[in-house]
Amino acid sequence: MQREKPFVTAALVFLLLPLFRLTAWANSSWIWVSETRPVDVLPWVAAATVLIETVWIGRCLDRALRPRVFLAVCAANLVSFLAPYLFLSLEPMTMGYSLAEALQKQADHWPSWIVGGGYLALTVLTESFVYFLFEKKAARPKGLLRAFLFSNIATTALTFAAERLLCRGHW
Repeated sequence: MQREKPFVTAALVFLLLPLFRLTAWANSSWIWVSETRPVDVLPWVAAATVLIETVWIGRCLDRALRPRVFLAVCAANLVSFLAPYLFLSLEPMTMGYSLAEALQKQADHWPSWIVGGGYLALTVLTESFVYFLFEKKAARPKGLLRAFLFSNIATTALTFAAERLLCRGHW
């Protein structure tokens, strides 16, 4: 049994070798293959998001409140869409970049996708003031809460899909 260990180990390494990459990619070598970057998709997705959330949340409230719902959803989504870019720009700013340069650096060279589970949590947190703003004015607060949550989940999924389908990059 002892004499077979080196042979078994060598055979196992040989069989598993194709599973491991022989090259390493540096974080600074990310490039966008497609002409479209996530920041280019952002205005279109943001407009669709505001429309969907306004309609969905507005259906739970009196018709007279819909312009206020629109303004609240616009403000909430402005914070929600810009927060990840601002947060990710903090590190380049510590290296001496201005805010505008750091944002441009993030837009041009950030390799990971912005939208995911963490983004959904951030969205619900930053946009929760919309629910609390209209909670007492809703005939059914639980219906408003469901509309708020489902509209945010749906629009985050839309943003996720648009980002993945329209933007391509590699190391």
